[in-house]
Amino acid sequence: MHELYAVWLSCKGVWGECSLKLKAIKATSNEATELYDFLTAAGVEAELGEDLAKDLIQRHVEAEAKLPLNKKGQFIKVHPQFPDKKELWRYKCFKTFTQSYKQSSGTEITATQTATIEEDDFQMLTCPSLNH
Repeated sequence: MHELYAVWLSCKGVWGECSLKLKAIKATSNEATELYDFLTAAGVEAELGEDLAKDLIQRHVEAEAKLPLNKKGQFIKVHPQFPDKKELWRYKCFKTFTQSYKQSSGTEITATQTATIEEDDFQMLTCPSLNH
């Protein structure tokens, strides 16, 4: 491929038809995963302490109240068998965060050359690298 390109340059591009296609590829991806547990109020308190647990539960109650009926359950999971027992409700609590980063790069070169001239005419070209 390199030789074809070098000849093309030395002939100043005088070929019947010629094309050179260069393609450089660089890809990156950044993936992140957040995991949450749904804990009872006692579990949230054990995880975060009393003050932070009260704050988190209060914010979840306020956020859940603003949600339309079909979106309920994003922050608070009501116990299906005991919906009136608030001590069994589960509140969304952050668990872990993982992040991965991938990077790749590459180069692809495609060169094609076709001529629409006759062989006799080919000798008359003023291309020194082809006239041996």
